[in-house]
Amino acid sequence: MFRSLNSKSNHFALCLSLVAWAPVFSLSPLLASVAIADDGSSSVSGSNAAAAGATLQGGVATTVANAEATLTELEQTVKHVRQSAEDAFYEAQRPDMLYAGGPNVVGSVVINPVGIGGYLPTGGYLPVRKKWIDYFSMHVAYLAPILKQELESFVLPPGVSSDTTTDYEEYKKIGSRLPDMCEKMIASCQGPKYDNMTIGMAAGTLNEELKRFDKQRKELLKDIKEDYKHLEKESASDKK
Repeated sequence: MFRSLNSKSNHFALCLSLVAWAPVFSLSPLLASVAIADDGSSSVSGSNAAAAGATLQGGVATTVANAEATLTELEQTVKHVRQSAEDAFYEAQRPDMLYAGGPNVVGSVVINPVGIGGYLPTGGYLPVRKKWIDYFSMHVAYLAPILKQELESFVLPPGVSSDTTTDYEEYKKIGSRLPDMCEKMIASCQGPKYDNMTIGMAAGTLNEELKRFDKQRKELLKDIKEDYKHLEKESASDKK
């Protein structure tokens, strides 16, 4: 009797294990077709082999889920770096204003302004406030290594279209410049003397490049989703 109960218990545990693992095998037809060899390499078999293009090395093949997760995470990192770069730019671009609203006295003559009042720009800038420029630069300094790590961790999934590959090359080109631009902005914000033009140029350039990168990131994410949606349909059609 006890042996029978133990047998049922083991059978029940096995069923639970299979249920728990079931979502892993249903993530993607590409992932399900990856075979891992004794030496640790992996290869794609079946109808997805042609889509993947070649044997994949280094463990389990990168899936669309990995790619989408990395690109989505990059969205938040880029957003926060951009905010700090933009804040630093505007801090360095605060105009120095001159009040021109009251009468001027020249000797014994009082000249009242005609049609002019309020504050007028002098053409210069107010000195940057140390507490704010330090805060913005420290924020970028903290996020720059994270941004670099996330950029390097992204790997283009196999089986994508030529258009996606083209977008990926542009994505890499822009992304490769970002870490250096972050360092330049951080360096421009080091005191004790703060130069408005240097800070404004470095922060403004970083902000604009991050805008371009994020646009390319969105395009690449859209491409990958469309490619794998098409691949899944083809795989489902082949099984029928």
